[in-house]
Amino acid sequence: MPGLCVRSILDNIILTIPFGFGVNFLVRVKPKNVFWLSTAVGLGFELSQLILSTVFRSGFRAVDINDAILNATGVLLGYAFFRAFAWSYLKATEHFSIKHKWLFAEIYDVVFQTQATDKPKTPNIG
Repeated sequence: MPGLCVRSILDNIILTIPFGFGVNFLVRVKPKNVFWLSTAVGLGFELSQLILSTVFRSGFRAVDINDAILNATGVLLGYAFFRAFAWSYLKATEHFSIKHKWLFAEIYDVVFQTQATDKPKTPNIG
């Protein structure tokens, strides 16, 4: 049974890592809002399970706060992986002077905008 518990934990985390990684390709998320987004995703999955099990009168899936926490953790890990990817992608393209075309131009745009939102705004003194 311990193996089943570990597998359940890993499944809940792995399920939402792609969402955390790819959310910036859909909408621009500020780093300060990622925690709230991950919480909403975790609770949203569990709420949808509750609604589906109620509508279809099925006891197959149980609603559990631990699953919501683990799903939120997966989103946060995915976002952390995206941030590491964004940093390394920018460094690699700068180092090798890569020209961005087609899909790579879109990836560069998302990565650049994500990194640009982290920079503190300095007043123009002139």
